[in-house]
Amino acid sequence: EANVDVYCNMLREFVKDSQFIVITHKKRTMQRVDAIYGITQNEPGVSTKISVKFEEIHKLGDTEGGEGELAPTVRGAGPFAG
Repeated sequence: EANVDVYCNMLREFVKDSQFIVITHKKRTMQRVDAIYGITQNEPGVSTKISVKFEEIHKLGDTEGGEGELAPTVRGAGPFAG
């Protein structure tokens, strides 16, 4: 776990001047990102593209007075729509 923190802190320094794509299943790494893009299978054989920008979740928490919640996944929504 300590190595994950070191890795995430290192990436935070680098993203000041660049962008990175990180492929991971580590929850601790995903908690430190600005956005997540991925594929999910809610039904066997049916893949759905998803995207979550965490600044939008933080805004939800600020405006509704509670914890931010993800909006339901909408098929065809997000940066990959169309």
